[in-house]
Amino acid sequence: MWGLRANLKPTPTASDIQEPRTPQRSLTQTYRVIRDTELTRKLKALQKNACQLCGKVLRLSNGESYSEAHHIQPLGRPHDGPDVAANIVVLCPNHHVLLDYGAVRLDRKRLRAVQGHAIGTNYLDYHNRSIFAGKSSKMRSNNRIQTDTRKNRARG
Repeated sequence: MWGLRANLKPTPTASDIQEPRTPQRSLTQTYRVIRDTELTRKLKALQKNACQLCGKVLRLSNGESYSEAHHIQPLGRPHDGPDVAANIVVLCPNHHVLLDYGAVRLDRKRLRAVQGHAIGTNYLDYHNRSIFAGKSSKMRSNNRIQTDTRKNRARG
């Protein structure tokens, strides 16, 4: 097997490879929402870093647990939600992404609750109406367009 190595031709060098240049840098300025990190730390501790949807706790290699805080009604525009405990759920990263993308409907009965952390019904309603329903209606619309296109191809 090692004798075959002598018969192998080297991989040719690509003609477009040049010495790497130092990337240019530019100063930028931006506004961001200042979040209450102490509040989220307290909520994560109350929930013991367990996802309020699936109950899983992620354990890191150092033995600590990890979770993420999600604002049910997002803080940024156009949603302009408040940074209050009633608008925050503690989640695993997977559920955080799913909620960010409107892939999950929030149901109070499915949320794990602990004393001292009440979720506001108005925020759940906002998510379901504006985040979840908004995404799912676009998906339904896209599916209708794809279905209509397939029907037209079948007819043509």
